Amino acid sequence: MGDQLFFIEQNKDAQETIIFLHGVFSSSTEFAAAARSISNAYHLLILDFPGHSNSKHIPLTNLPNLVALVSEFIASHAYGGKAHLVGLSFGAYISLSVAAAHPEQILSVFATGASTSFKGMFGAAIPYLAYGLLTPIHFIPGLMSRIASIDGLVLDAEFLAEMSRNTTWANSKHAYGMLTGEYKLAPVTPRTLFIAGSKGDPLDTLGDAEKILKEGNEESKVVIAMGMPHGWDCKAPDVFGKAVEAWIKRETLPTEIVAFSEWSR
Repeated sequence: MGDQLFFIEQNKDAQETIIFLHGVFSSSTEFAAAARSISNAYHLLILDFPGHSNSKHIPLTNLPNLVALVSEFIASHAYGGKAHLVGLSFGAYISLSVAAAHPEQILSVFATGASTSFKGMFGAAIPYLAYGLLTPIHFIPGLMSRIASIDGLVLDAEFLAEMSRNTTWANSKHAYGMLTGEYKLAPVTPRTLFIAGSKGDPLDTLGDAEKILKEGNEESKVVIAMGMPHGWDCKAPDVFGKAVEAWIKRETLPTEIVAFSEWSR
């Protein structure tokens, strides 16, 4: 298997590539429903990150290495060596980092569930907190589904099984470690939609995010997914998929998506 990332491929006959990047402990299975909401006009590549599911054979190490790995994947598998990036949570941070390091490869960015930085009072403790809180949940049958249902998330059995297997100390240490120690939002030249779920994502840094992103591209936008939790792709996959396609096509976003400038008035 070497150092090849596992991926699911759909719509091979399409012309433009969209690459989906998942969150920590998650997997490519997370985007199954959202991907069905995107038209077959797009070539879809849905990855498993290193250390996760079918890419478990590749170690998750640090941010520069992961950015390089995703860049190499784009060069090898995206049509024309370029792609639209869709990232959620950890995947959003990586999407933004790849766009900053390799803008020539990126057609657009759809990043939801990120912030301007990952530092703060609990920054260094986050790997321990995330692993310590999630690990016991997986030992109690049905508990994760019940917790997810509070926010209206629908998690199928395959996704839950993969998440349980991916909740390891190594993944927590390296994923959150690279964010707390190495990540900071930078201006990126690819057109970027930066999204926060109103019911689960930090909203206090959105103003700063908008200023930073517009330095890179005046067309970039910061928006809020109203009534949505952090993992809103699992609550409203149809809305998520439509929002992705609308952003790529430069069309009107779904009504659930509100511009930060309007929300903050």
